[in-house]
Amino acid sequence: MSDSRNQEALDEFFEKIGPKKASKIEVVATDQHAGYAKSIRKYCPRAKQVLDKFHLMRHFEDAVNDSRKFIAKLLNPNDRKLASGR
Repeated sequence: MSDSRNQEALDEFFEKIGPKKASKIEVVATDQHAGYAKSIRKYCPRAKQVLDKFHLMRHFEDAVNDSRKFIAKLLNPNDRKLASGR
């Protein structure tokens, strides 16, 4: 089996387990890799795709950091440490 992170690698996995087992999969936790999404739709059309915890938390952390930086720019220099995140 392939260790790569592309659609073909996941296709290979689904082909190995077979269409009967793949069609029974109801939920798949994944990152936002477009190739994975295509493979899941092809082999597990009933499955719901959800973001895994690691990637979901990374998006939340990025949003919080972007907001904090924006707010820091609006503050006067003496108050910027309030938005430093520390």
